[in-house]
Amino acid sequence: MVKKSLITRAVEAVTRACAKHAGLVLLVTLGVLGGCWFYAAHLKIRGDFIELLPTESPAAKRFRATVDRRGGASSTLIVVVASPDAARNQATIDTLEREVRKLPPNLLSLVEHGPAEARRFYERWRWLFGDPTDLALVECELDRARMRATPGYLELDDPCADLRDARDARDRASAATAARAAAADPHAPPAAAPPVAIPGESALRAFDRRAQAELAARDQFPTGYFRDEAGHTFVLVVRSPSAGFGDSRGDKLYASVQRIVAAQRARLPASVEIGFAGDIPNAIAERQALQDDITTVSSIAILLVLLSIVLFFRSPLVLVHIGLAVFTGGGVAFAVAMGAYGHLNAATSFLGSIIFGNGINYGIVYYARYRERRGAGDSVEAALVDAAETCRSGTWLASLAASGAYGALLLTSFRGFSEFGLIGGVGMLACWVATFLISPASISLIERLRARFRSATSRSAPVPAPERAPIAQLVGRVTTAYAWPIVALAALLSLAAAVPLKKYLANPWEYDFSKLRSKSSSERGAGQWSKRSNDVLRTRGAPQLLLARDVSEVSGIAAAVLASDQRVTGGRFVEKVETIWDALGGTPEAVTHKLELLALIRDHLDHVAPHLPADEREIAARWRPPEYLRVLTAADLPNLVRERFREKDGRDGTAVFVSLQRGISQSRGENLLKISDILDGVRDARHEVVPNASRAAIFAEMVRSLERDSPRVTLIAFLVVVFVSLIVSRRLAPILSVLGSLVAGVLWMVGGAAWLDVRLNFLNFVALPLTFGIGIEYAINLFERIRHSAWERAGSKDGALEVTRADIAEGVRSVGGAVFLCSLTTMLGYGSLLFADNLALQSFGRYAIAGEFACTTAALLVMPAALSARF
Repeated sequence: MVKKSLITRAVEAVTRACAKHAGLVLLVTLGVLGGCWFYAAHLKIRGDFIELLPTESPAAKRFRATVDRRGGASSTLIVVVASPDAARNQATIDTLEREVRKLPPNLLSLVEHGPAEARRFYERWRWLFGDPTDLALVECELDRARMRATPGYLELDDPCADLRDARDARDRASAATAARAAAADPHAPPAAAPPVAIPGESALRAFDRRAQAELAARDQFPTGYFRDEAGHTFVLVVRSPSAGFGDSRGDKLYASVQRIVAAQRARLPASVEIGFAGDIPNAIAERQALQDDITTVSSIAILLVLLSIVLFFRSPLVLVHIGLAVFTGGGVAFAVAMGAYGHLNAATSFLGSIIFGNGINYGIVYYARYRERRGAGDSVEAALVDAAETCRSGTWLASLAASGAYGALLLTSFRGFSEFGLIGGVGMLACWVATFLISPASISLIERLRARFRSATSRSAPVPAPERAPIAQLVGRVTTAYAWPIVALAALLSLAAAVPLKKYLANPWEYDFSKLRSKSSSERGAGQWSKRSNDVLRTRGAPQLLLARDVSEVSGIAAAVLASDQRVTGGRFVEKVETIWDALGGTPEAVTHKLELLALIRDHLDHVAPHLPADEREIAARWRPPEYLRVLTAADLPNLVRERFREKDGRDGTAVFVSLQRGISQSRGENLLKISDILDGVRDARHEVVPNASRAAIFAEMVRSLERDSPRVTLIAFLVVVFVSLIVSRRLAPILSVLGSLVAGVLWMVGGAAWLDVRLNFLNFVALPLTFGIGIEYAINLFERIRHSAWERAGSKDGALEVTRADIAEGVRSVGGAVFLCSLTTMLGYGSLLFADNLALQSFGRYAIAGEFACTTAALLVMPAALSARF
């Protein structure tokens, strides 16, 4: 008779007690189940990607500090109105603007239907915005003309040649920049070419031509509205102090504007379309898609898993036994999440289907053994005790391995991983404990009720026939009969999978962020409307925001941005840098110099105008600098423009806006890293990184966190399963067999991804350490059952364990079906992610399914074959 250890005797006592007091155990279970899920129901979903970053992240700190100083990140909500009737579109925009302006000021930073106020400001002060080189050249040419009219004046050389050469050099540089921008984005509207010098043209005509071109470049919307040329599409730009990652202020603003639009839409014909674009609607659409995915994914996962269990065991009552345990374990996990975090993030939001698919494995193995012993003629209590004794070690160690793999994620600074690790690790342990406490009670209670029913109807209970698993029997015979060929084939597959790994592992990350977003949002809804608004506004997203300590530093910061772009990208990324001085015509020193030139120009014009041709006299009258010109201050700016450069404490001029070239896609991770490098390279007067609220920098920090933490997480997860394997096997050959099957499975998964060029991202990477923890479970359970067969045959656990091929075949036959069902339920949990709208969740599902399939195949075929070859 096999001797029982202290732990085994304790498990037996607990099992008998739970079976004896089944009603009390189930009553407590229902209390825990209801309480945990009621508490967990208060979890919020945060799709804000900044929530995934470590709290000590420099990028996150700078982002939060900048947003706090500004009172927000000036995110955009764009209302797009489209119809063939331009007049109706304009009227609709006017009505919407009036209603939106009534919203509370804490929701709004700016509301703009067009640049009308800015156009009036520029028209009044347009002389101050002239290029200093152009003004100096005009002054020189007018002075030259005035001197020529002086009797006896002799011109020996051209006094304006150097200024003309400087102007031409500037024009060539502008043309080269425009050519680079066109090459980067062939689909972008062509930039206005700088005026070309015309030989013999007077300085006054040249200045007029250049000024008109500058006015046209500044005044892209001469009607005063943001609209396309035909008037078929108008946009209303609403700026919010929200961060643009789906925070509460953005939600409130979006909901308020939606109500306003809904009220107006009822009065409009069906031909008028109204949609929403910008940072806020896109972030909310991504989060809503994530929330919808949680419902869809969880429902599909639960349905498929329960259906597969019912079909395998051919009894719906099994759902009571297994379902109670896994739902209780999941409730405990999410109650812990509520207590620890109070929310789920983009990475943890779909953990429900994973915990359900993985945590149910313990109940499957337990119930399969119970049914096997009942089929062999054991009583209910004896079968329950045997199931607990036989399955305890394998499932406990499997649970420990899975929890350890989740726990490895806790050691990372990336909160998207660490929160995932705590919830998943608690879920695995809670599901195991729930299985061994609840299943004996529910099974015992159901069997008593069935016995009473049979007694009441005077029917005797038939003796169950032994469970048969023909496929498992076949697998057992094949793996023992053809051990060496299977091992050789597995080795060849492993070698083939290893071929592309060196290149793949050098850079396995997905840099195309368009593959990680909501599919429906990009094809319709906010994503589609954003494309239409970008066509009208001729832009690609909001500019990057930096904040200086003081307005005196902004010119240096602007120069540092351009220098950093030159250093990082060769000057290819930054289109322009805007400071308050650009809105005021230049720094006070620069404007003072311009005023001196303008005073000279005014004096020259007054003297030479009577002698000019008629057309040039008209130009002179139009461009004669008025006497009221002076150095401007922030108080002179239009309110909407001034607000753009203001902090919440009232300081003006500290904001610096960096606009990227249109061809620079912010959906590409490589570009985000370079944008982040550009901004990180900008230092203030104290040689510190200038604070910024760049969403690109946040995404880049996510990529860097993945690169930094992923090797450590993977190594720790592997060491955990090695440790568990040592506990299980204690001998070299079994250890190599268990670990070998896992390594083979993981190698096939990663090698397959390398061959197919499936890239890792901030969600699907988790599948790699989880595969270590969950994949080893199948090998452990199978090995434990093989060893248990050997102990039963030997009648003792003492002495050296001698495993025979018969023990291996018996172990596969006994638990092979249950192991396959465990893998199937896990794959169904992962497979439900394929129905998600979010492309990152889909990629996680594909990656994890591949790992499950590979590890299950290795556990059921390679490990028993390797053991058979050894023994």
